[in-house]
Amino acid sequence: PSDLKLPQSFLDHHIPEFGKGLEYIISKEPSLYPLIVFKPFEQFAISVKPRSTDMEHFGGLCRTIIGQQVSGASAKSIEFKFKSHYGGVLPTPQQVLDATVEELRECGISNRKSEYIKSIAQKFHSGEINAKFLQDASDEDILKKLVEIKGIGEWSAKMTMVFGLHRWDVFAHDDLGVARAMSRYLEGRPQLLSMAKKEVDLSNFKKRSTFDDKKKRDWKVIHDAYVQYIADIFKPHRTAFMLVMWRASSTDIDVL
Repeated sequence: PSDLKLPQSFLDHHIPEFGKGLEYIISKEPSLYPLIVFKPFEQFAISVKPRSTDMEHFGGLCRTIIGQQVSGASAKSIEFKFKSHYGGVLPTPQQVLDATVEELRECGISNRKSEYIKSIAQKFHSGEINAKFLQDASDEDILKKLVEIKGIGEWSAKMTMVFGLHRWDVFAHDDLGVARAMSRYLEGRPQLLSMAKKEVDLSNFKKRSTFDDKKKRDWKVIHDAYVQYIADIFKPHRTAFMLVMWRASSTDIDVL
């Protein structure tokens, strides 16, 4: 449409805050309209609720650890064994702290992942992390607290914030799909990259990029600082912008 308004039925399908984010992106970058309206973003459908209880948050972080470096099918199998060991339900943090490494290994959880899951359990058992903190704290404080957990890096923490907490201004510049999409996005907008190069002081950045630009790729690696600068154009709706970039990159976000 000439006015680039998203159809009301499309907006109604999504959580209102996410829909606002999509409208904001179009206001800043109208050329993304066809990509956005192509199909709904089911991860933020109106029926999808953020985690709200201690156990939901605890379980989500445990699943994050279980799913690291294994296929989706393997992760589901391990989670099933883990719950089966406790009568078909997720164990409490106390039960995890009481479990031996051998018990957890029987569920298919490696020694290292057992250590990580116990680290999560300790944070919840002590009350250092709980549902109230995750609801009320700033994005910055939540990110800082989550990366203190063994096995949870910045990327995993941000995925938790996006899909578990429904935080609307999160951007993972170190995600491969995002980096690839941003490279292609900027390829068609050289003036935007030129602006970033003029405005950003690279002396504050120790490394050039999360991704090695000597590797053979079908896209050009862009400096992390430029990627972040351009993403900041879409503040305070960078979560929606990241979802659009994933779509552009054809990243399967169902597995995240």
